[in-house]
Amino acid sequence: MRSAQRGCPREIEERLLEHPAIAEIAVLGCPHPKWGQVGLAVCVKAEGRDVDPQELSDHLRPKLARYKHPAAYVFVAEMPKSSYGKITKRQVEAMLKERGVWPDFGQSLVQ
Repeated sequence: MRSAQRGCPREIEERLLEHPAIAEIAVLGCPHPKWGQVGLAVCVKAEGRDVDPQELSDHLRPKLARYKHPAAYVFVAEMPKSSYGKITKRQVEAMLKERGVWPDFGQSLVQ
């Protein structure tokens, strides 16, 4: 999800939800000084499952063009939801910023 060649977040979410270790996902756009915007995958692991960012990137490799892959992954215990039970990306972003885990791509980030 880089620059003008952004992938649709929903497409990325659908591919990641195919992985058995992912229970919930939200893909957000993060400002990036070179690319304009890159994807951040915020993941809730399925109960009793473990997964790391490399495994998720490997899962996406045959399914999505590389430019659509998230630049980083963050794992959370639960997603904030609206009163209707829907994941709200603004609340997810606010939660990550409040916890100090919103990535700053202006500096070196390895995740």
